[in-house]
Amino acid sequence: AGQERFHSLGPIYYRDSNGAVLVYDITDMDSFNKVKIWVKELRKMLGEDVIIVIAANKADLEKDRVVSVQEGEA
Repeated sequence: AGQERFHSLGPIYYRDSNGAVLVYDITDMDSFNKVKIWVKELRKMLGEDVIIVIAANKADLEKDRVVSVQEGEA
């Protein structure tokens, strides 16, 4: 869960993890920006070798896209 109220529980779930899958909503720039924060936090807590996969969600809502493909691939 990416909601702010659950953020403090994160370390309980990802402690000793080897990887993570982070998902953002292509129609919500805030969700994309939060993925960047999660990447930094995961690397800080788990090290630079942690495997992180980032997936774009809601591709069926292309007409409402606010996060460009180029931003998502960067």
